[in-house]
Amino acid sequence: PHFQMPHIYAKGFIYNEQTRDQLLSSIYEILRERDLDENKKKTLYKPHFVFIITNQQLIAEHVILEYLEGKQKNLGVSTIVAAE
Repeated sequence: PHFQMPHIYAKGFIYNEQTRDQLLSSIYEILRERDLDENKKKTLYKPHFVFIITNQQLIAEHVILEYLEGKQKNLGVSTIVAAE
């Protein structure tokens, strides 16, 4: 997976647990703040994060999974799972 976050100036590939934790933790905090926002149903969040997951093992134990599974609505995140 590859991404760029302009407001944090982070860009990179997630290829092991260390890079996963470094990069996804920042995004998790953003999504957590959005989830706690009382006006989340009326807000259109930007940026909208799109995750394309090709290796589920890399994120299986990360806390961001609660948002990537799609149970939370209107947080500005979409997930595409690519099957092999």
